[in-house]
Amino acid sequence: MDIRTEKSSANFREDHVLLVYMGAAMVILGAVFLLVMDFIARVLIFLLGLLLLIGGALFLIYGIYHPSNKYRKMILGIGIFSLITGILALAIPDIMASLITLIIGIFFAAYALIAFIASYINKERRSNNIGVGAINSMFSILVFAHWPHSSMAVIGFFIALDFVVGGIWLLILARDVKMEKIYEGKI
Repeated sequence: MDIRTEKSSANFREDHVLLVYMGAAMVILGAVFLLVMDFIARVLIFLLGLLLLIGGALFLIYGIYHPSNKYRKMILGIGIFSLITGILALAIPDIMASLITLIIGIFFAAYALIAFIASYINKERRSNNIGVGAINSMFSILVFAHWPHSSMAVIGFFIALDFVVGGIWLLILARDVKMEKIYEGKI
């Protein structure tokens, strides 16, 4: 093991209190985000639009200043597409939210289908795969139930859910690190 890895691992184990604070902050932020889901989704769409504009501009600049590149047409095409998509995201965020929500719904439906097929193939993990498939089916139905009118709320909900679950994970990690320190006799 590298000395740097040992040192960072030691710091990580010593700072379980920091994990508690970070986890609690993420859970609290997630709860607040649940109250302002539409606003959070609009902020995300705005940031996505800005990143698409910046990325598109960089692709265009690279394509223009490197005319000998054999992928120049593709680079310029990606730049133009990114610029147009970024402008649309900033000008009409509801359409971008609808597209993102459509992709999320398709992902959940496809993942549910894959989980159900896996439950048929892998008999040892059948109940696990059926549970995953059922949860993803439920999320897919929830996403498509009021699509595209609920797009902002769906995106905001998933951001808030991500913060809450991430915060809970950090709290569990902090508990495990503290239990390891107690077991080793350091507390």
